Amino acid sequence: MLRSVLPAVLFLPFGCYAASFDCSKGETFVENTICRDGEISKLDDRMGKIYKEAIAKSAAPDALREEQRAWLDTRNKCKSAACIKRAYERRLARLSSTYEFKPFDASAGGQMPQRTACSFSDVKLPEDFVIFASGALTERSKGRPTDFQIDQSGHRATQIDVAVNYTAKPVALLLGAYEPTIWNIGWTPKTRIVAVLASGYHRQVVAGLDPGVPIIVSTNDNKGACGYFFLVREENLDQLNPISRRLFGRPVDLVYPEAGGKAVVGGALPSGVALVTSTATSPESFRDKNAPRAGQAGLDDAVKAGVLRRATEADLQAWADATAAASPGDVPPVAGQRMPSRRRSTNSNAYVVLQPFALPVGLTGKSRAAFYIPKGVPEPTGNPGHSPIYDFNTLQCRGVLCGR
Repeated sequence: MLRSVLPAVLFLPFGCYAASFDCSKGETFVENTICRDGEISKLDDRMGKIYKEAIAKSAAPDALREEQRAWLDTRNKCKSAACIKRAYERRLARLSSTYEFKPFDASAGGQMPQRTACSFSDVKLPEDFVIFASGALTERSKGRPTDFQIDQSGHRATQIDVAVNYTAKPVALLLGAYEPTIWNIGWTPKTRIVAVLASGYHRQVVAGLDPGVPIIVSTNDNKGACGYFFLVREENLDQLNPISRRLFGRPVDLVYPEAGGKAVVGGALPSGVALVTSTATSPESFRDKNAPRAGQAGLDDAVKAGVLRRATEADLQAWADATAAASPGDVPPVAGQRMPSRRRSTNSNAYVVLQPFALPVGLTGKSRAAFYIPKGVPEPTGNPGHSPIYDFNTLQCRGVLCGR
Protein backbone atom coordinates (compact mmCIF):
# COMPACT_ATOMS: atom_id res chain seq x y z
CA MET A 1 0.00 0.00 0.00
CA LEU A 2 1.22 3.54 -0.76
CA ARG A 3 0.63 5.03 2.67
CA SER A 4 -1.98 7.81 2.96
CA VAL A 5 -2.07 8.42 -0.78
CA LEU A 6 -3.02 5.44 -2.92
CA PRO A 7 -4.64 2.29 -1.53
CA ALA A 8 -4.61 -1.21 -2.93
CA VAL A 9 -8.03 -0.57 -4.44
CA LEU A 10 -6.22 1.47 -7.09
CA PHE A 11 -3.47 -0.96 -8.07
CA LEU A 12 -3.33 -4.30 -6.24
CA PRO A 13 -5.22 -7.58 -6.86
CA PHE A 14 -8.51 -7.82 -4.98
CA GLY A 15 -9.25 -10.28 -2.21
CA CYS A 16 -5.56 -11.01 -1.36
CA TYR A 17 -5.92 -10.00 2.28
CA ALA A 18 -8.58 -9.52 4.89
CA ALA A 19 -8.64 -5.89 3.78
CA SER A 20 -7.52 -4.26 0.51
CA PHE A 21 -3.91 -4.14 1.70
CA ASP A 22 -1.50 -6.39 3.63
CA CYS A 23 -2.50 -6.06 7.29
CA SER A 24 0.96 -7.23 8.43
CA LYS A 25 2.31 -3.96 7.05
CA GLY A 26 -0.31 -1.66 8.55
CA GLU A 27 1.29 1.37 10.19
CA THR A 28 -1.29 4.15 10.57
CA PHE A 29 -4.28 4.36 12.91
CA VAL A 30 -6.65 4.02 9.96
CA GLU A 31 -4.88 0.94 8.54
CA ASN A 32 -4.70 -0.79 11.92
CA THR A 33 -8.36 -0.03 12.62
CA ILE A 34 -9.41 -1.48 9.26
CA CYS A 35 -7.54 -4.69 10.00
CA ARG A 36 -8.75 -4.88 13.62
CA ASP A 37 -12.45 -4.09 13.05
CA GLY A 38 -14.27 -6.87 11.21
CA GLU A 39 -17.15 -4.65 10.04
CA ILE A 40 -14.83 -1.98 8.64
CA SER A 41 -12.66 -4.66 7.05
CA LYS A 42 -15.72 -5.94 5.19
CA LEU A 43 -16.48 -2.39 4.05
CA ASP A 44 -12.91 -2.11 2.78
CA ASP A 45 -13.25 -5.40 0.88
CA ARG A 46 -16.52 -4.17 -0.63
CA MET A 47 -14.85 -0.90 -1.57
CA GLY A 48 -12.28 -2.79 -3.61
CA LYS A 49 -14.94 -4.66 -5.55
CA ILE A 50 -17.27 -1.69 -6.09
CA TYR A 51 -14.42 0.61 -7.06
CA LYS A 52 -13.11 -1.92 -9.61
CA GLU A 53 -16.59 -2.22 -11.17
CA ALA A 54 -17.07 1.55 -11.18
CA ILE A 55 -13.73 2.13 -12.92
CA ALA A 56 -14.62 -0.46 -15.57
CA LYS A 57 -17.98 1.21 -16.26
CA SER A 58 -16.96 4.86 -15.89
CA ALA A 59 -16.86 7.13 -18.93
CA ALA A 60 -14.20 9.20 -17.12
CA PRO A 61 -11.98 6.75 -15.18
CA ASP A 62 -9.17 9.26 -14.61
CA ALA A 63 -11.56 11.65 -12.91
CA LEU A 64 -12.91 8.80 -10.78
CA ARG A 65 -9.35 7.92 -9.71
CA GLU A 66 -8.71 11.52 -8.68
CA GLU A 67 -11.97 11.51 -6.74
CA GLN A 68 -10.89 8.30 -4.98
CA ARG A 69 -7.54 9.84 -4.04
CA ALA A 70 -9.33 12.85 -2.55
CA TRP A 71 -11.61 10.54 -0.57
CA LEU A 72 -8.56 8.67 0.77
CA ASP A 73 -7.07 11.90 2.04
CA THR A 74 -10.31 12.56 3.91
CA ARG A 75 -10.56 9.00 5.28
CA ASN A 76 -6.96 9.04 6.49
CA LYS A 77 -7.70 12.06 8.70
CA CYS A 78 -10.15 10.04 10.79
CA LYS A 79 -9.33 9.64 14.48
CA SER A 80 -12.05 7.11 15.39
CA ALA A 81 -13.52 3.87 14.07
CA ALA A 82 -16.93 5.57 13.72
CA CYS A 83 -15.41 8.22 11.45
CA ILE A 84 -13.74 5.55 9.28
CA LYS A 85 -16.95 3.55 8.99
CA ARG A 86 -18.93 6.66 8.06
CA ALA A 87 -16.34 7.56 5.41
CA TYR A 88 -16.63 4.12 3.81
CA GLU A 89 -20.41 4.10 3.87
CA ARG A 90 -20.63 7.52 2.22
CA ARG A 91 -18.03 6.64 -0.42
CA LEU A 92 -19.71 3.33 -1.23
CA ALA A 93 -23.01 5.15 -1.69
CA ARG A 94 -21.32 7.64 -4.00
CA LEU A 95 -19.64 4.92 -6.08
CA SER A 96 -22.89 2.98 -6.30
CA SER A 97 -24.65 6.11 -7.53
CA THR A 98 -22.36 6.10 -10.58
CA TYR A 99 -24.21 3.02 -11.79
CA GLU A 100 -26.84 3.66 -14.40
CA PHE A 101 -30.26 3.54 -12.78
CA LYS A 102 -32.86 1.40 -14.45
CA PRO A 103 -35.56 3.62 -16.01
CA PHE A 104 -38.56 4.19 -13.79
CA ASP A 105 -41.92 3.45 -15.39
CA ALA A 106 -43.40 6.88 -16.17
CA SER A 107 -47.03 5.92 -16.70
CA ALA A 108 -49.64 8.47 -15.68
CA GLY A 109 -50.41 8.74 -11.99
CA GLY A 110 -52.39 10.75 -9.49
CA GLN A 111 -51.48 13.14 -6.72
CA MET A 112 -50.34 12.05 -3.28
CA PRO A 113 -52.86 11.89 -0.45
CA GLN A 114 -52.03 14.41 2.26
CA ARG A 115 -51.76 13.37 5.92
CA THR A 116 -52.70 16.24 8.19
CA ALA A 117 -51.08 15.02 11.44
CA CYS A 118 -47.36 14.70 12.18
CA SER A 119 -47.70 11.08 13.20
CA PHE A 120 -47.72 7.52 11.90
CA SER A 121 -49.56 6.39 15.04
CA ASP A 122 -52.59 5.34 13.00
CA VAL A 123 -50.44 3.08 10.82
CA LYS A 124 -49.43 -0.46 11.78
CA LEU A 125 -45.64 -0.27 11.50
CA PRO A 126 -43.40 -3.30 12.07
CA GLU A 127 -41.99 -3.75 15.56
CA ASP A 128 -38.43 -3.49 14.26
CA PHE A 129 -37.29 -1.33 11.34
CA VAL A 130 -34.41 0.94 10.37
CA ILE A 131 -34.62 4.69 9.79
CA PHE A 132 -32.56 6.05 6.91
CA ALA A 133 -32.34 9.67 5.78
CA SER A 134 -31.16 11.24 2.55
CA GLY A 135 -30.50 14.69 1.16
CA ALA A 136 -27.78 16.92 -0.24
CA LEU A 137 -24.86 17.39 2.14
CA THR A 138 -22.93 19.83 -0.04
CA GLU A 139 -23.90 23.20 -1.51
CA ARG A 140 -23.09 21.97 -5.01
CA SER A 141 -25.31 18.91 -4.86
CA LYS A 142 -28.98 19.82 -5.07
CA GLY A 143 -30.63 17.16 -7.20
CA ARG A 144 -31.01 16.98 -10.96
CA PRO A 145 -32.78 20.02 -12.51
CA THR A 146 -35.94 19.30 -14.52
CA ASP A 147 -37.45 21.57 -17.17
CA PHE A 148 -40.72 22.14 -15.32
CA GLN A 149 -42.26 23.48 -12.11
CA ILE A 150 -44.23 21.63 -9.44
CA ASP A 151 -45.20 24.73 -7.41
CA GLN A 152 -45.44 28.50 -7.53
CA SER A 153 -42.14 29.18 -5.75
CA GLY A 154 -40.53 30.51 -8.92
CA HIS A 155 -37.97 27.69 -8.82
CA ARG A 156 -37.70 24.87 -11.30
CA ALA A 157 -38.20 21.40 -9.83
CA THR A 158 -35.29 19.10 -9.12
CA GLN A 159 -35.44 15.32 -9.09
CA ILE A 160 -33.59 12.87 -6.87
CA ASP A 161 -33.71 9.17 -7.73
CA VAL A 162 -33.52 7.15 -4.51
CA ALA A 163 -32.57 3.48 -4.82
CA VAL A 164 -33.24 1.61 -1.57
CA ASN A 165 -31.39 -1.67 -1.03
CA TYR A 166 -31.78 -3.05 2.49
CA THR A 167 -33.31 -6.46 3.16
CA ALA A 168 -32.37 -7.16 6.78
CA LYS A 169 -35.24 -5.04 8.17
CA PRO A 170 -38.10 -2.86 6.88
CA VAL A 171 -37.08 0.72 6.06
CA ALA A 172 -38.53 4.13 7.00
CA LEU A 173 -37.22 7.14 5.05
CA LEU A 174 -36.68 10.79 5.97
CA LEU A 175 -36.05 12.86 2.81
CA GLY A 176 -35.18 16.55 2.87
CA ALA A 177 -34.28 19.19 0.26
CA TYR A 178 -34.51 22.97 0.00
CA GLU A 179 -35.62 23.24 -3.65
CA PRO A 180 -38.99 21.94 -4.88
CA THR A 181 -38.08 18.29 -5.30
CA ILE A 182 -39.47 15.09 -6.77
CA TRP A 183 -38.18 12.11 -4.78
CA ASN A 184 -38.34 9.23 -7.27
CA ILE A 185 -38.22 5.97 -5.33
CA GLY A 186 -37.08 2.53 -6.48
CA TRP A 187 -36.10 -0.49 -4.43
CA THR A 188 -34.53 -3.91 -4.78
CA PRO A 189 -37.00 -6.82 -4.87
CA LYS A 190 -36.64 -7.93 -1.22
CA THR A 191 -36.54 -4.40 0.25
CA ARG A 192 -39.65 -3.25 2.15
CA ILE A 193 -40.36 0.47 2.64
CA VAL A 194 -42.89 1.10 5.43
CA ALA A 195 -43.12 4.92 5.85
CA VAL A 196 -41.78 8.14 4.31
CA LEU A 197 -41.50 11.72 5.51
CA ALA A 198 -40.56 14.22 2.79
CA SER A 199 -39.70 17.71 3.97
CA GLY A 200 -38.09 20.89 2.72
CA TYR A 201 -38.52 24.60 2.25
CA HIS A 202 -40.47 24.41 -1.01
CA ARG A 203 -42.84 21.69 -2.22
CA GLN A 204 -41.72 18.06 -1.90
CA VAL A 205 -43.41 15.14 -3.65
CA VAL A 206 -42.79 11.39 -3.79
CA ALA A 207 -43.02 9.36 -7.00
CA GLY A 208 -42.64 5.65 -7.67
CA LEU A 209 -43.64 4.56 -4.17
CA ASP A 210 -46.19 1.82 -3.63
CA PRO A 211 -49.57 3.53 -2.95
CA GLY A 212 -49.98 1.52 0.27
CA VAL A 213 -46.96 3.14 1.93
CA PRO A 214 -47.95 6.05 4.23
CA ILE A 215 -46.37 9.42 3.36
CA ILE A 216 -46.16 12.69 5.27
CA VAL A 217 -45.19 15.81 3.31
CA SER A 218 -44.37 18.69 5.64
CA THR A 219 -42.66 21.80 4.25
CA ASN A 220 -42.35 25.50 4.95
CA ASP A 221 -44.61 26.27 2.01
CA ASN A 222 -47.46 23.95 3.01
CA LYS A 223 -47.13 24.79 6.73
CA GLY A 224 -47.07 21.06 7.46
CA ALA A 225 -47.76 19.64 10.89
CA CYS A 226 -44.16 18.40 11.29
CA GLY A 227 -42.62 21.76 10.48
CA TYR A 228 -39.81 21.42 7.99
CA PHE A 229 -36.17 20.42 7.60
CA PHE A 230 -33.83 20.16 4.66
CA LEU A 231 -30.27 19.01 4.11
CA VAL A 232 -27.93 21.27 2.16
CA ARG A 233 -24.80 20.76 4.24
CA GLU A 234 -23.60 18.61 7.13
CA GLU A 235 -24.45 21.38 9.60
CA ASN A 236 -28.14 20.61 8.97
CA LEU A 237 -27.83 17.06 10.29
CA ASP A 238 -28.95 18.19 13.73
CA GLN A 239 -32.46 18.67 12.31
CA LEU A 240 -32.95 14.94 11.70
CA ASN A 241 -32.96 13.18 15.07
CA PRO A 242 -35.58 15.42 16.74
CA ILE A 243 -38.10 14.78 13.97
CA SER A 244 -37.21 11.07 13.86
CA ARG A 245 -37.79 10.73 17.61
CA ARG A 246 -41.09 12.55 17.28
CA LEU A 247 -42.31 10.21 14.54
CA PHE A 248 -40.70 6.91 15.47
CA GLY A 249 -39.46 7.25 19.03
CA ARG A 250 -35.77 6.93 18.17
CA PRO A 251 -33.03 8.62 16.11
CA VAL A 252 -31.98 8.09 12.50
CA ASP A 253 -29.78 5.03 11.95
CA LEU A 254 -27.81 6.37 8.98
CA VAL A 255 -27.77 9.26 6.50
CA TYR A 256 -27.03 8.62 2.81
CA PRO A 257 -25.96 11.73 0.85
CA GLU A 258 -27.46 12.54 -2.54
CA ALA A 259 -24.97 13.07 -5.36
CA GLY A 260 -25.79 14.18 -8.89
CA GLY A 261 -29.51 13.59 -8.45
CA LYS A 262 -29.08 10.03 -7.15
CA ALA A 263 -28.94 8.44 -3.72
CA VAL A 264 -28.28 4.80 -2.89
CA VAL A 265 -29.80 4.02 0.52
CA GLY A 266 -28.82 0.87 2.41
CA GLY A 267 -26.31 -1.45 0.77
CA ALA A 268 -24.50 -0.85 -2.49
CA LEU A 269 -26.55 -1.88 -5.51
CA PRO A 270 -25.62 -5.26 -6.98
CA SER A 271 -24.37 -4.95 -10.53
CA GLY A 272 -27.22 -5.06 -13.04
CA VAL A 273 -29.96 -4.95 -10.40
CA ALA A 274 -33.46 -4.13 -11.64
CA LEU A 275 -35.21 -1.72 -9.29
CA VAL A 276 -38.87 -2.13 -8.41
CA THR A 277 -41.03 0.97 -8.66
CA SER A 278 -44.76 1.64 -8.65
CA THR A 279 -46.45 3.01 -11.76
CA ALA A 280 -49.20 4.65 -9.68
CA THR A 281 -47.45 8.04 -9.43
CA SER A 282 -44.81 9.21 -11.90
CA PRO A 283 -42.51 12.25 -11.64
CA GLU A 284 -44.22 13.80 -14.66
CA SER A 285 -47.61 13.65 -12.93
CA PHE A 286 -46.53 16.48 -10.61
CA ARG A 287 -45.77 18.94 -13.42
CA ASP A 288 -47.59 22.26 -13.10
CA LYS A 289 -49.33 22.29 -16.47
CA ASN A 290 -50.25 25.97 -16.05
CA ALA A 291 -46.60 27.02 -15.92
CA PRO A 292 -44.20 27.11 -18.86
CA ARG A 293 -41.28 24.75 -18.99
CA ALA A 294 -38.22 26.09 -17.23
CA GLY A 295 -35.29 27.90 -18.81
CA GLN A 296 -34.50 27.68 -22.50
CA ALA A 297 -37.11 24.96 -23.06
CA GLY A 298 -39.87 27.40 -22.07
CA LEU A 299 -38.48 30.07 -24.43
CA ASP A 300 -38.33 27.59 -27.31
CA ASP A 301 -41.95 26.61 -26.65
CA ALA A 302 -43.01 30.28 -26.71
CA VAL A 303 -41.25 30.83 -30.07
CA LYS A 304 -43.06 27.82 -31.54
CA ALA A 305 -46.37 29.16 -30.21
CA GLY A 306 -45.79 32.58 -31.77
CA VAL A 307 -45.65 34.34 -28.40
CA LEU A 308 -41.96 35.27 -28.89
CA ARG A 309 -39.67 35.71 -31.84
CA ARG A 310 -35.92 35.97 -31.97
CA ALA A 311 -34.67 39.55 -31.83
CA THR A 312 -32.71 40.86 -34.81
CA GLU A 313 -29.92 43.41 -35.11
CA ALA A 314 -32.61 45.89 -36.19
CA ASP A 315 -34.50 45.35 -32.90
CA LEU A 316 -31.39 45.99 -30.83
CA GLN A 317 -30.54 49.09 -32.85
CA ALA A 318 -34.12 50.37 -32.55
CA TRP A 319 -33.83 50.26 -28.77
CA ALA A 320 -30.53 52.14 -28.83
CA ASP A 321 -31.96 54.80 -31.17
CA ALA A 322 -35.19 55.20 -29.21
CA THR A 323 -33.47 55.69 -25.87
CA ALA A 324 -30.95 58.11 -27.41
CA ALA A 325 -33.75 60.18 -28.93
CA ALA A 326 -35.67 60.27 -25.65
CA SER A 327 -32.64 61.36 -23.65
CA PRO A 328 -29.99 62.69 -26.03
CA GLY A 329 -27.69 64.01 -23.33
CA ASP A 330 -25.64 67.20 -23.39
CA VAL A 331 -23.37 66.36 -26.34
CA PRO A 332 -22.64 68.86 -29.16
CA PRO A 333 -23.15 67.70 -32.76
CA VAL A 334 -20.17 66.97 -35.01
CA ALA A 335 -20.16 68.38 -38.56
CA GLY A 336 -20.91 65.74 -41.16
CA GLN A 337 -21.76 63.05 -38.62
CA ARG A 338 -24.98 61.78 -37.12
CA MET A 339 -25.40 61.85 -33.40
CA PRO A 340 -23.92 58.73 -31.79
CA SER A 341 -26.47 56.18 -30.68
CA ARG A 342 -26.56 54.47 -27.32
CA ARG A 343 -24.57 51.29 -26.76
CA ARG A 344 -26.68 48.33 -27.83
CA SER A 345 -27.35 45.23 -25.78
CA THR A 346 -24.94 42.45 -26.65
CA ASN A 347 -27.06 39.57 -25.32
CA SER A 348 -27.17 37.01 -28.13
CA ASN A 349 -30.17 35.20 -26.62
CA ALA A 350 -32.67 38.01 -27.18
CA TYR A 351 -36.39 37.89 -27.96
CA VAL A 352 -39.21 40.22 -28.97
CA VAL A 353 -42.42 39.62 -27.00
CA LEU A 354 -45.43 39.51 -29.31
CA GLN A 355 -48.24 38.57 -26.90
CA PRO A 356 -48.92 38.43 -23.15
CA PHE A 357 -46.29 36.08 -21.78
CA ALA A 358 -45.41 34.37 -18.47
CA LEU A 359 -41.65 34.13 -18.04
CA PRO A 360 -40.30 30.64 -17.37
CA VAL A 361 -38.28 30.09 -14.22
CA GLY A 362 -34.56 29.50 -14.37
CA LEU A 363 -33.50 32.51 -16.49
CA THR A 364 -30.28 32.99 -14.55
CA GLY A 365 -26.57 32.67 -15.25
CA LYS A 366 -25.85 31.15 -18.63
CA SER A 367 -29.60 30.55 -19.12
CA ARG A 368 -30.48 34.25 -19.06
CA ALA A 369 -32.07 35.99 -22.04
CA ALA A 370 -33.11 39.54 -23.02
CA PHE A 371 -36.66 40.63 -23.86
CA TYR A 372 -37.83 43.58 -25.99
CA ILE A 373 -41.42 44.72 -25.47
CA PRO A 374 -42.95 46.59 -28.48
CA LYS A 375 -45.45 49.40 -27.93
CA GLY A 376 -48.90 48.07 -27.09
CA VAL A 377 -47.63 44.73 -25.74
CA PRO A 378 -47.78 44.20 -21.94
CA GLU A 379 -44.63 43.44 -20.00
CA PRO A 380 -44.22 39.72 -19.20
CA THR A 381 -45.25 38.41 -15.80
CA GLY A 382 -43.01 36.32 -13.58
CA ASN A 383 -39.44 36.51 -12.36
CA PRO A 384 -36.95 37.53 -15.08
CA GLY A 385 -34.00 36.23 -13.05
CA HIS A 386 -30.87 37.73 -14.61
CA SER A 387 -32.68 38.64 -17.85
CA PRO A 388 -33.14 42.34 -18.71
CA ILE A 389 -36.50 43.52 -20.08
CA TYR A 390 -36.40 46.48 -22.50
CA ASP A 391 -39.85 48.09 -22.67
CA PHE A 392 -40.56 50.39 -25.65
CA ASN A 393 -43.74 51.55 -23.87
CA THR A 394 -41.76 53.27 -21.13
CA LEU A 395 -38.24 53.25 -22.62
CA GLN A 396 -37.13 51.74 -19.31
CA CYS A 397 -35.09 48.63 -18.69
CA ARG A 398 -35.93 46.30 -15.80
CA GLY A 399 -33.49 43.76 -14.45
CA VAL A 400 -30.17 43.40 -12.67
CA LEU A 401 -28.19 43.44 -15.91
CA CYS A 402 -29.73 46.55 -17.46
CA GLY A 403 -27.12 48.72 -19.18
CA ARG A 404 -24.62 45.89 -19.57
